[in-house]
Amino acid sequence: MRRMRCVLSGLVALILALGACAQAEIVDCWPGDEGKRMRVIDCEEWVSLRAKPSTKSERLEKIPLYETVFNCREAEGGFIRCEARDGKEGYVLSKYLVPIDFEICSAEDAERGDQFWDDPAKFVERSWTLEFPEQDMHVLCAWESDGTSEKVRVSCFDASDGFVWGLYTSVPMTAELDGSNAFAGATAEHPRVLVHNTCLGLVVIDLATGAPVWTLNVEEESLGGSLSCAVAEDGTIYAGGFYGPDPVAISADGEVLWRSSIDHIHTGRLCGITVEGDEIVADYEYQDEDGYSRVWFDRATGEVTRTER
Repeated sequence: MRRMRCVLSGLVALILALGACAQAEIVDCWPGDEGKRMRVIDCEEWVSLRAKPSTKSERLEKIPLYETVFNCREAEGGFIRCEARDGKEGYVLSKYLVPIDFEICSAEDAERGDQFWDDPAKFVERSWTLEFPEQDMHVLCAWESDGTSEKVRVSCFDASDGFVWGLYTSVPMTAELDGSNAFAGATAEHPRVLVHNTCLGLVVIDLATGAPVWTLNVEEESLGGSLSCAVAEDGTIYAGGFYGPDPVAISADGEVLWRSSIDHIHTGRLCGITVEGDEIVADYEYQDEDGYSRVWFDRATGEVTRTER
């Protein structure tokens, strides 16, 4: 279940609980997951998944460095009870795990934590604004790092800067690329906020309620780090990572329409995507010299239509 994309039809209960309300209720893990995910860190190659919360217990399997474990909850003796990717359940020492957080709260939640920013004045450093011209709402976003994890906060405010809902997500740092980002998306009729986490996937949030509409899990489609993203007027999403993949087209309902490939073209690293009529344009940054390589793709098929050095 956790490795399947949570499309709208698979989230009926969640939509009824969240989307039908005037405000979003608490969401404390990635939609479709039974519990929080964590990632293996601070080991040379692997950690032991043990049958019981003891270092003397039987080793069920070895979980590699930077691998994700699922359905995590605290156990005795400094262990975390969790599931491996193959579904095997056991215990891992907590010192080797760092959480991959995903939480949403509403303005009415009096016990929301400090990770949710309900004051626009907090969005100062490394922040950006998502504008929705035809709506009386705007969204402020901020990125920060503590050296171990990077965190992205997303808060929706009304026309008077009143807090409507907030989202918080984190991802362990394992490379120089940004692991999470947020974008404006969908159509003028159905405004959405897109939030990407390299360890979780892509989630589409309803602007008015803060409710998750659908997710594209990383197990089905990994979009890479330092994501470039553009959204067409019909809500189609075009996205790709700095080190790959090349642009991927995703429908407004969360269906992967096509995956492009430019292995036959000498380019750099993907650093930007824009929509131009019936085409999308991808800019690639050279690593060894100044300049960009530009590639045009047919929006309907993902086929390369032309290039520019």
